[in-house]
Amino acid sequence: MNNTIRIALLTIALSLISACTVETRTGENILRISFTPSYDEHSDWAANTLMIFNYHHMPNYSQSDIINYYDYHYGYDDVSINEISWLLWDLAGIDSHVTGTLSLREIRSQINFGQPILLFYGNDYGGRYLLLHGYDDNGYVYLHEPGFGTRVVHHNSLFSLRINNRAYYWTASLLIDDQ
Repeated sequence: MNNTIRIALLTIALSLISACTVETRTGENILRISFTPSYDEHSDWAANTLMIFNYHHMPNYSQSDIINYYDYHYGYDDVSINEISWLLWDLAGIDSHVTGTLSLREIRSQINFGQPILLFYGNDYGGRYLLLHGYDDNGYVYLHEPGFGTRVVHHNSLFSLRINNRAYYWTASLLIDDQ
């Protein structure tokens, strides 16, 4: 009888625990940026640029418009984060600057200021772009990845991410300046 009571209590406890969900909602600060998927893995930079434009209520461009403008004015090479900074200025008058990786405190400051951060993973020969648009008090950050969706990762995991089953390293950040 004693074992039956223990099993029953353990079953009840497990069912109660499994019904609970753990969420990182404490002190979250998330910019409301509509997710835009990319056409393919090579146009994630254009989808991120479009998300920044839409967030700032800038001219209504499509990803194709952005890609065509880039190709005409900058060439057909891999898109650098510096060129995206110039593109933001050319097409929408959005001032920005490129820096390296950021501490969680720097991320919080930028998000609290109401500005998303474009993260670049890779090197001069190509890579991937993700848009950081929020954080919470538990050290997690919120990312839009145009080829994947939206994900939440711990700040410590930002420095090396697996994107489409390939390892990438965070090498640069594009910070939007005061609007």
